[in-house]
Amino acid sequence: MLMKIDFGALHQVRSHWKGIGVTLFVNWVVKPFSMALLAWLFIRQWFAPWLPAEQLDSYVAGLILLAAAPARDGVRVEPPVRRRSLLHPVAVALNDTIMIFAFAPIVGLLLGLSAITVPWDTLFTSVVLYIVIR
Repeated sequence: MLMKIDFGALHQVRSHWKGIGVTLFVNWVVKPFSMALLAWLFIRQWFAPWLPAEQLDSYVAGLILLAAAPARDGVRVEPPVRRRSLLHPVAVALNDTIMIFAFAPIVGLLLGLSAITVPWDTLFTSVVLYIVIR
């Protein structure tokens, strides 16, 4: 997706900064942190009696990992930024670029708050495999 940017549309980014800002805020603040809260609430509190105790951390970690990785073209909030828009590839590229730098720190923070240890090299490897290479 990073190679499909219409550089002629880059000047339009400023006119759609609110929509792109809302999308990035939802993708990188609301979704990961609310999902971590929901994982704690559902897995550790409500469903803990029915789940194997030794797997609770795995369930919580899986939910945090899924929540912290938005869809690669997760730009759907602002109506002017649509698939047919020239701005869509620019917004997707911006989201992917942020994903490269923000995924590992956010996941590390949320897993750390959940008392789950995942080595940093594993997080960085997942960024390279999922975002950079794919």
